[in-house]
Amino acid sequence: WNVNGLPPQLKNAWSEFRSFLEKERPDVLCLQEVRMAAAGPRGCKRGDGQRRRRGEPKCDTPQERSDWQLVQSTFLAAVGSDYSVYWSLADWKYSGTAMLVRKPLKPSRVSYTLPAFAQEGASSLHQDPANKTWHPEGRIICASFQSFDLLATYAPNNGNDEAAFARRAAWDSALSAEVKGRQRPLVWVGDINCAPEPADVSHPEWFLQQCYQGEVEDMCGQPGFTPGERKRYLSILDAGRLVDSYRRLHPASEPPPAGGPYYTWRGHPPVHQPVAKYHGKGMRIDHCLISEELLPRLKESSILGHSEGRIGFMGSDHCPIRARLVNAEDKTGCTSVAPPSDSGNGSDRGDVVTVES
Repeated sequence: WNVNGLPPQLKNAWSEFRSFLEKERPDVLCLQEVRMAAAGPRGCKRGDGQRRRRGEPKCDTPQERSDWQLVQSTFLAAVGSDYSVYWSLADWKYSGTAMLVRKPLKPSRVSYTLPAFAQEGASSLHQDPANKTWHPEGRIICASFQSFDLLATYAPNNGNDEAAFARRAAWDSALSAEVKGRQRPLVWVGDINCAPEPADVSHPEWFLQQCYQGEVEDMCGQPGFTPGERKRYLSILDAGRLVDSYRRLHPASEPPPAGGPYYTWRGHPPVHQPVAKYHGKGMRIDHCLISEELLPRLKESSILGHSEGRIGFMGSDHCPIRARLVNAEDKTGCTSVAPPSDSGNGSDRGDVVTVES
């Protein structure tokens, strides 16, 4: 789930968020755009190249301390005894991700960047000069379990100028190399920031007429729905033999009704003006992609919000998505399972693994 800033959502919608957690009880919960700065040397500033502790929040200013106290007293107080929490944070209140893994599940390994970003000669746009084991904007968490790796990402927006286009292209190139060379099955979730087909947006022609309309033709249109992004996204799926789990279970060739549970991002309703440009429009840009060999285990892939009023969005402009995998030999999807032993070997949970993002 792209929370669009964790502290603001906890301040304004904690009751709804808490009810969601109590109802869903996912095995793994992946959050994007938490917008909490990483801890670092006193007085450190955005982009200064100083080494950060990206798994810890920065608490130097009164506002930073207040935000972290809010996270501790609400979110972490509610989940702390049941989940292990992994953070990956940016230099400032921007981007950032978190992954919560229900105990006694225990990943055998957790990493915070991709080899393609960390290697020599990789794009500096996605490389922390002080610590190449982390993405500088906290956009990646990858956890290894017994039968698959779980990759949670927050893709950079394509933007409206050539510098932003290059940044997103470098990201897509690295992801393509990552999935192509993998030796283990993959579940990839998060705000991937791409609606790959016309059926993934509520108003395809309208979206193509928005934002950048310059000379780079394949970048024209709404970020997330430009021809170039969509082509790269589909090539990444082909390279990694990945399947869009939602579209596999919910095929569509035309845009579904704008009010239904078909879009993960929706425009903001009018607040201080009579009309809001994006109100009533939606995009499916948050995804759960799985390796082809995991298809027999796919039980569910759902979008958990709907309508122009953004019901189920809990204050964000994105709603959560949910995926459920079962063991190949068990087709029931039963959730009443004995917990695994805490062997520390990254075991999956019994016959069901529920991933929410």
